[in-house]
Amino acid sequence: FFKKLTYYKMDFNQVEHYEGLRYYLSDIIENRERYMYYFAVAPSSFSTIIQNLHESQILHQSAEKQLLIEKPFGDDLDSAILINNEIGRHFKENEIYRIDHYLAKEMIRNILYWRFSNTVVEALLNDQVIDHIQITASETGGVETRGNFYDKTGAMNDMVQSHLLQVLSLLLMKRPKSFEAQHVHKQQFKVLDNLKISNKSARLWMVKGQYREGGDSLNYRDEDRVDPNSITETYVALKLMYDRKPFKGIPIYLRTGKRMDKQSTYIAIEFKPNRLDKDHGECPRNTMIIRIGPDEGIYLKVNIKKPGTTNEMETIFMDYCQSCIFENRLNTPQDYARIFSNALDRDMTIFTSWPIAQKNWALIQHIQERAQADQVLLHGYAAYSQGPNAAAELLAKDGRHWINDSVLGESYYED
Repeated sequence: FFKKLTYYKMDFNQVEHYEGLRYYLSDIIENRERYMYYFAVAPSSFSTIIQNLHESQILHQSAEKQLLIEKPFGDDLDSAILINNEIGRHFKENEIYRIDHYLAKEMIRNILYWRFSNTVVEALLNDQVIDHIQITASETGGVETRGNFYDKTGAMNDMVQSHLLQVLSLLLMKRPKSFEAQHVHKQQFKVLDNLKISNKSARLWMVKGQYREGGDSLNYRDEDRVDPNSITETYVALKLMYDRKPFKGIPIYLRTGKRMDKQSTYIAIEFKPNRLDKDHGECPRNTMIIRIGPDEGIYLKVNIKKPGTTNEMETIFMDYCQSCIFENRLNTPQDYARIFSNALDRDMTIFTSWPIAQKNWALIQHIQERAQADQVLLHGYAAYSQGPNAAAELLAKDGRHWINDSVLGESYYED
């Protein structure tokens, strides 16, 4: 395979450089039935590259084409529309594969199977028994070498706009007609169309943060290629509501941040309180957690009578650690191996559609406008911490707290 790879160096912003590329490619891939174009560049360069490929006659109009582009699909709603229109001049919608690598993760792909192939699970996921839902994506890393890009983007546009909303739409969507892309995308869009934010001040349902120095980490504003006066958020937490059965009215809390104390992405579903009988107080809450990474698995926290006692209760964990099984680790493709494999198979299930991307941007733009109008504060937080204290207060005023995804101790997942 390695021997089939070739490399050509050029400035993709200069149209005259494409003439050399065309001649270079003519000896290698001329007269093929299908051509795949993969852009691992900033969205601002999509239009430039496509136009230059077209003018230099490298876009093969007579052959089957596939375009793979990386998120974010634009910098905001307006730029996303402009980019999509430019791409649409040269590629049909069914030729455009919009990559969100989260959709290629094994446990995210498993959400629909977990929900719809298990009667017992489907019966639990509704507004009659669920108290609230949390989705967490925490990273221990900082901006690394991406300071210039990240400082123009922030956690809201980088993570919430794509990854977290994609995960949420799969969790809340109704059963699709089939698991084919068009049917799954249709139900995802309906979820996004029914997400709501409060009419109250954004300060009451949103928290922004920016990491400061701590451990071996620099202050974000001291990072390479970051504005020393930057007000870009590296952490965001917010509360959403959903307006469609079976999850109607359930509070949804999202949070994501860089330089956090732990690398972990997971969904936490906490159920409403219950009482065993008149002699017992409120039982510990049941919780369902879907661990997306770096370790994958599903567990349910339930209550039982403690063995050897008369009426003492204890909490146990019904746990499935998918990544603890060596065979699963061995047979699970990496995200991008699956992405290219699906594209070669013309399977768009793990890619996102333009209506979804557009709806995501519209929602995020509305949230950002509310945050600006209500002057949401930017809280500092120490690197490798759990984020700003204000994020804990966001849930505390609702009588809730952020749920940790640890189950049987970290050593259980590390061994």
